Amino acid sequence: MVSLPVKFDKVESVEEFVNMVNRLDYDVDLKVGSCIFDAKSLMSVLMVAGNPDARIEAHTNDVEAFKKKFVNYLQ
Repeated sequence: MVSLPVKFDKVESVEEFVNMVNRLDYDVDLKVGSCIFDAKSLMSVLMVAGNPDARIEAHTNDVEAFKKKFVNYLQ
């Protein structure tokens, strides 16, 4: 699993992010404090998009490929 800080610049980037995550064959979550949200849900991502403490947690062992794919959303 990989856990990285995440940021969204605008609402359009949230929609792009969710579309990209939905193409993955593994689970991806957003975590804020002790709350975990499904990153494949547009509503969930919109709820945490403005939080500076949001982290993305991807359940994959290929950390470098994940970072490369989502570089525009990482802090």
